[in-house]
Amino acid sequence: MPSYKKYSVDEYTAFLKQPFSKNFGMSEEQVADWFMNEAGSYQIRKSYGVTKANLLSTYIPRLKQAFDGGYFVFLAIAAGEGGGAGNWINHFSSDTSVGGLNCMNDDIAYIQGLSKANEPAMEAPEVAGRYVEDVAGTTQRVYDIVPNKSIGAYFIPSTMAGNSWSFGEKWSLAHQGPRPPAVYFGNPYDKIIDVIKEAGADPFDGTGTTPNPSDPKPPIKKCTQTERIQIFDAETDKLLKEVFVDSKETRYDLKDKYTDLKGIESSGFDICIDFEYTKPFYVKFHRVMEDCSEGDLNLQQIFFPHSYSRENKGVDYCSDFCGVSIVLGKGKSQRYYKGELLGGVSWTLKPNNVPSCTIKIPSFYQHEFEYHDDIKIIINDKMFDGIIIDIDASEDNQTSNVKIDHKIAEWEYRQIPNNYFVSEISPYELMKQSPFVYSAEWYIDSNVNDYQEKIWDYNFPKMSHLSALNKAVELTWYNWWRVGTRYERYLEIGEFGEKKNYVFSKYGNSKYHIPILSDVKITQSAANVYNVATVFNDKSDDSVDGLSLKWAYLEQQKLGYPIEEGFPIVILDPVKKDKETWQNISNIAADTTLEFAVLNEKSIIEEHGVLIEKAVSISDISQYFVYKGDDTVPEEIQKSASIQAYKRIISSMKQKGKRLSINQFKVGKLPCNINVMDKVWFDHNNVICIEEDCRSKSNWTSRKSGWFYITQIDTTFDQNLVETNTITLSKEVYKDGDFYTNNK
Repeated sequence: MPSYKKYSVDEYTAFLKQPFSKNFGMSEEQVADWFMNEAGSYQIRKSYGVTKANLLSTYIPRLKQAFDGGYFVFLAIAAGEGGGAGNWINHFSSDTSVGGLNCMNDDIAYIQGLSKANEPAMEAPEVAGRYVEDVAGTTQRVYDIVPNKSIGAYFIPSTMAGNSWSFGEKWSLAHQGPRPPAVYFGNPYDKIIDVIKEAGADPFDGTGTTPNPSDPKPPIKKCTQTERIQIFDAETDKLLKEVFVDSKETRYDLKDKYTDLKGIESSGFDICIDFEYTKPFYVKFHRVMEDCSEGDLNLQQIFFPHSYSRENKGVDYCSDFCGVSIVLGKGKSQRYYKGELLGGVSWTLKPNNVPSCTIKIPSFYQHEFEYHDDIKIIINDKMFDGIIIDIDASEDNQTSNVKIDHKIAEWEYRQIPNNYFVSEISPYELMKQSPFVYSAEWYIDSNVNDYQEKIWDYNFPKMSHLSALNKAVELTWYNWWRVGTRYERYLEIGEFGEKKNYVFSKYGNSKYHIPILSDVKITQSAANVYNVATVFNDKSDDSVDGLSLKWAYLEQQKLGYPIEEGFPIVILDPVKKDKETWQNISNIAADTTLEFAVLNEKSIIEEHGVLIEKAVSISDISQYFVYKGDDTVPEEIQKSASIQAYKRIISSMKQKGKRLSINQFKVGKLPCNINVMDKVWFDHNNVICIEEDCRSKSNWTSRKSGWFYITQIDTTFDQNLVETNTITLSKEVYKDGDFYTNNK
């Protein structure tokens, strides 16, 4: 077995006394060439993508900054260790950070943290036993001699390898072997000393400054071709993850086609990366060629990962708190507003709506309020969860108005990716996960039912998170979203309609009774009523221009009665068309496209026989395949699209094409567990009327008792914090706008 002790104890001592910052006369260029061609540095170069260029531009400058101009000793240690464990110098069992520079910084921190208080390393976890010195006490004696910030101040407490061979050669030889627990290692002191001597310098006094002219010139630089994916923090440009990729296929076809693009034949790879991060990040591809030239390909997109909504609802402000408190900011910057609140506060809650409010403060305190800052206005058992949108100051009366939107407004700040396709998913499940949830600070909740209405086959365009939320509920008939006054950054999505055990009436004194303090304003409107839906197509493509309700009409004729009771399909006047590409149209009309309509018989009766027609675009209510040229649409697709459109027209007529009836009144304090879209019992007089009274038109309000949706809550606190609420109730709920496209 060979011995790895080439020098005397005195020579080792002299070497270890040299400053860690000594470069022994070797230039940065010379050290870089040596490191890039040193076999022991291969694993490091491969792991961190080290090239001569970034060694000179990034890594050596960092070492010079840390070690008073020194760079050689650190790189010599790294090359000697061979990169078998963690970071550059193998002190750690695995990498402590992501990327070469971050791992180097951790190594620097370890080296700079060493002091003479650390004991010499005379054993190692993988080696059986503590080495025995040739002369007892030699290791400690040498350790006592070497100064702080010397080579020995690093090596002696850090590695057993050099110590055991230099000061315990006999024990090392006796326990030598090819693998642990035997002495399987060489002597790192000898390796570095030899490199210094080959450079023409003296490793024992550090005076050698001139390279040996007889040394051969460095070999032609050659690198191992590598390709890796790098992920960076979009705000700090910090490298977060590096993944080396192997080309799966040599693309000679691309090489022949793009002769000016070096390395294009290695462009194909298949990889899946496991990566989680809560902040925006970007990705680039980095390639090192065999001649050590480098190139980057940047993906022109910033990713906004937000995984899922937060795990818990957070603080419930529906409590016994009494008073007013205004909290500004969040996290470490959170602070309490200690100034005055001039006047009252009011806000309005509605489904699918962003609430807002305004507070008035003395201008002296305006500096405490910052644009887009978080603000919580806590009054008794309610909390308005907002962000500051605008601040208007009045010099005349020295006051400022602070305009506040609910935090759901921040969903307008960022956008979802373009052309994001979803299918068979409920709005609740969609919005609580990436990329639709705005951030992991939000809690997305739902009133879970046995059946959740789903979105079917919809391709979301580039839009804000708030627009995507509105579109998600718009794509279903019965889903809504709402915010409330109980939790911070809390959003609910669902059908709602939970029955709360409260009675709104003029009279009553139970704990569930909420007295009505004003007259009840009853509004009925027929403005949205229509009972005849005429279907047309607004597509310019001739191949689909004939799509209408004709197949639903044929199905009705086959059955002998309407497909859905009360909603027959009728034929209106025929309209001459230039072209028709639907099959079997001759059994209805040879050269015409018929205009079909759906009737709502119940609504016609309610409107005393008055027909109110509305034109409906088929493209608004049904998605279908588009055919070009003279292609004919298959019969089964015609039938499916036609009947689907018929059913969706009926759903819209039931929900929106009818009379609107709402009750509006004022109450005092409202329980904090009531929100819009909840159902409450409304009984104007809270009495049971006899049959004749109930038939009386003058007793109309008594006959209208029952369960009602709360569709709007206007909350007001006056300057004395007295709470009043204007409540809007409706037997049914109505969505704004026209038909909503859904592919089910």
